Amino acid sequence: MLYSILVFVLVLSVLVLVHELGHFLTARKVGIAVEEFGFGFPPRAWGIKRGRTLYSLNWIPLGGFVRIKGELGEHAGDRDSYASKSRWQKAAVLVAGVVMNFLLAWALLTVGYLAGLPQVVDETPVGARVASPQIIIASVLPKTPAAESGLEAGDVIRSVGERPVSEIEAFREYTASHADQAVLLTVERGGDLKQIAVVPVLLTETGRPGIGVSLMKTGLVSYPWYWAPVQGAAATWSFLGHPVGVRQPAARPNLAPTGLRGPLRSGRHRGRHFGGGQTRVAPRPAVHGPAFGQPRHRQRPPVSGSGRRSPDVPAL
Repeated sequence: MLYSILVFVLVLSVLVLVHELGHFLTARKVGIAVEEFGFGFPPRAWGIKRGRTLYSLNWIPLGGFVRIKGELGEHAGDRDSYASKSRWQKAAVLVAGVVMNFLLAWALLTVGYLAGLPQVVDETPVGARVASPQIIIASVLPKTPAAESGLEAGDVIRSVGERPVSEIEAFREYTASHADQAVLLTVERGGDLKQIAVVPVLLTETGRPGIGVSLMKTGLVSYPWYWAPVQGAAATWSFLGHPVGVRQPAARPNLAPTGLRGPLRSGRHRGRHFGGGQTRVAPRPAVHGPAFGQPRHRQRPPVSGSGRRSPDVPAL
C-alpha cells in the first residue's frame, strides 16, 4: 500500500512538473517574467532566486506550479506581463504544458520500445522483435475442466504434457488431440510453478474438445532505433483517444486483462476460448494517467455461449 502511494505521488509529480515546465519555458521564450517556479505546493521549504525567478521547494510533493507576471490581468501596461502579450503568445503559453506531456509520453514510449515493452501479441508486427513469448490464461469458463482443476486467470502456462509451450495454436492442438485424457499443465502463478492435471472434454460452447479457458500470447516487443520513435509517436497518439480515425500501432504497450499481475495489469486484451475454436474479443478501456486522456467507452465482454462474437474477429 505504501509503495503504491509513493509510486502514485512520484508519477503525478513528474507529470505535473513537466507540464509546468512547458509553461515556464514558453513564458520565458515570449518575454514574460516568471516570478516563481515551484516543485510541490506551499508552504515553502526552501527557495533560491536566480534573476527574476524564485525557484522553490515546497512541503506538499504533488507536482508543482509556475507563477507568471500578469496571469490574473494585472500589470497590463508592462511589456514583460502576460496580460500585455498577444493572443497567440498567450495561447502558446497555455498549450505548452499539454505539448510537454505529449513529448514526455513519446520519449518514454520510444525508450520502452527500444528496450522492449510487455504486450499482447497476436502476430509479430512488421520490424518488431518479440522476446520471452508466453501464453497466459485471460479467463476461465465456469463449470469446465479448467475451473474444476483450479486454473485461474493470470496463470502463465509454461508447459503442456511436459512440453514447453509458448504458442496458443500449439496448446489448442495438443489439448484437442487428448480429449478425455489427463493432461499435465505446468503453470506459473505469483512466481511459483504449479503442476495441474486437467482432462479436456467436448465443450458445448464450441463443439470441440478443450478445457475451457481464454488464452492470449504476450511478449516483450521492441523495435530498431530508427523505428522505435515512430511507434512511440503512434502509441502516444492512440492513447490520447483522439476522435480522428488514426490507425493504431500493431501492438500497444501494457495491454492485458484485469486479473493479471504486475505490468500486464491494465488495458484491453484479446483472448481465444479453448476448446475451441471460437475466437472472442473481450475489450476493456485502457487506464491512463492525466497526461494521456481518458477512456472513451466501456464495453462488456461477450457472454460465453450467448452466440455473440466481436464482428472484427473471424471464427477459427
